[in-house]
Amino acid sequence: MLKQLGISVVVLSIGGVGTIFYTWGSWTTETLLKVDKRTEVMEVKLSAIAKRLEEIQIGYIQKSNEKTNYKVTFKEEN
Repeated sequence: MLKQLGISVVVLSIGGVGTIFYTWGSWTTETLLKVDKRTEVMEVKLSAIAKRLEEIQIGYIQKSNEKTNYKVTFKEEN
């Protein structure tokens, strides 16, 4: 009788620990997949934004290596 009780306690303990590890592993895997998907979506969005900004810069801003003769003055207001 005592031997059966000891075996039952050991089996239940192993099952409990296994359940905890399985739950933790499942949660970790699910979380990492969600983060990976969010990172991929963010990368696509940032890539699209960078491409659009490059198109705008190329299309509307003249690039030049010439020096300018602009003088800027500031007036302080109290």
